[in-house]
Amino acid sequence: MQTASTPADIRCHRCAHYFITHHPDQPYGCQALGFKSRIEPSKEVFKASGEPCRFFNPHPRTTSRYR
Repeated sequence: MQTASTPADIRCHRCAHYFITHHPDQPYGCQALGFKSRIEPSKEVFKASGEPCRFFNPHPRTTSRYR
């Protein structure tokens, strides 16, 4: 688990727990925290707790197959 110093450092789309729900009213989700949201989950966490998300876990980079 890796932590970031500010909420701006955390980008959910780079996290292993982030997913797209395909629900128009709650398009973003976090598997680690078990919720769906209208806004990016890390911003929702900061809004509720005042602290950056502690579950941020960057997924491994993959090389592009279209080089």
